[in-house]
Amino acid sequence: MITSKQYDTLMRLSDEKETTLKNLYHGSGDLSDRAIDFVEASQEFERFVLSITEDKSTDTDGWVKWSPGLCPVALDTVVDVTFDSGACSRDRAESFKWMCVLDGKTIVAYRIVRN
Repeated sequence: MITSKQYDTLMRLSDEKETTLKNLYHGSGDLSDRAIDFVEASQEFERFVLSITEDKSTDTDGWVKWSPGLCPVALDTVVDVTFDSGACSRDRAESFKWMCVLDGKTIVAYRIVRN
């Protein structure tokens, strides 16, 4: 069950996504800018849906189990990731291939780095 605040956010993001889609097909200005706006609105919507529906089993150190998919956090968020090879890395989320399934390079867990 989601809260009323989560529902309101979901509806706002859904409306923004729909608006950018209409603008993509019928808007004026540069097509690539309109396409980027739509992709960004879609990703923000999908990340929010994941955040309220996904079972985020975390351990005591804040690690979240991960399966390949859309980046689960804002792209400028600094995260630690663990790969299926056992290696770890720290960087901004945009630096990682979240959907990638390659031997040794598939993300299997992440945690947000808090300052």
